[in-house]
Amino acid sequence: VLLSAAAAVGQWSVCTWRCKMCPVLLVLLGFSGICTGDFSPPQFNISLDLPPEERWLSIADHYDKDYLKKYAEAIIEKFIPKWVHKAISPVVESLENYMPQPYAGEMRGASKGFGCSLADVIVLNLAYEITAFCTSIVAQDINGNLYHARNMDYPFPAILRNMTMDILYVRNGQVAYRGTTFAGYVGIWTGQSPGKFTISGDERSQGFWWENAVAAFLMKNTPASWLMRNTLEEAEDFQEAVLRLSKVPLISDVYYIVAGVNPGEGVVVTRNRRGAADIWPLNPLNGEWYRVETNYDHWTTPPPDDDRRTPAIKALNAIGQKNITLDTLYKVISVHPTCNRITIYTTVMTAAFPEKYRTVVREET
Repeated sequence: VLLSAAAAVGQWSVCTWRCKMCPVLLVLLGFSGICTGDFSPPQFNISLDLPPEERWLSIADHYDKDYLKKYAEAIIEKFIPKWVHKAISPVVESLENYMPQPYAGEMRGASKGFGCSLADVIVLNLAYEITAFCTSIVAQDINGNLYHARNMDYPFPAILRNMTMDILYVRNGQVAYRGTTFAGYVGIWTGQSPGKFTISGDERSQGFWWENAVAAFLMKNTPASWLMRNTLEEAEDFQEAVLRLSKVPLISDVYYIVAGVNPGEGVVVTRNRRGAADIWPLNPLNGEWYRVETNYDHWTTPPPDDDRRTPAIKALNAIGQKNITLDTLYKVISVHPTCNRITIYTTVMTAAFPEKYRTVVREET
């Protein structure tokens, strides 16, 4: 299994702080704990100029096929009802009738490259749509700069930490967009369109997920992570991205967190399958310079046994708008239990400065 332990991450998250952010660090140390011991994931290019069936083949060569099969079997056994395999049999037999390109072709390619059955690839991609327990933050500094951070939490952290990768999606030799994902997963839950906007998605559970999602999928509704990827590829700016993410029918409920490049361009879109249930923008003129979203509607109180929202809010308030940067936001989202034992990775990004996109795989604390 391919792992990367780049020293650059340590320099970015520690040395910069040592020089500039000691007072803020002392504030954060007053919290119950901060995730440490991290490494950067491998980075790959996917050429959008290639046929979809060929895009994952070179990436698959970097991974142990036997390990992948074992990991796939473990997740399928744990999370996927046995009836789902039977329910999607029409999809396997006539993939292009149920899935648009490039997803049908990329799943065929992933199946070939990683040595898994097409049925397993399909149900694993669906499984990732349900089990994302995440935290996302968008914040604006006093100069109007937008910053975006997310923790991706999943079961099977020991496996998925080894499967995390950054991907540059390249067309005509230029980076069209980028994202952080898992080996063989064709959707994107964390992504950036350079110079335009950033997006993260958090799962919103409304019960009977598999029954509703499979039915909606067979009716050709869009998986939430596919809509994110389509938006990264096609939307011209923040406003168009928010409009797309608010309206396209989905297979499941979700929260979309979006940040643009102009002051005030930050929002949480609470989605049901048919459209937006709520749109919650930044309101910096009234002191609302950040938004925190986990996996619960922002107008409700999170359960005491899964309150990742409150520690993040306390950390943001302690730092203050004048001190918010990508570095300090990384520290905010690293506070326990916002960052926890099933946090797979943390990404911080700002579309106005796309070269600052950073993903850090978290080691178990």
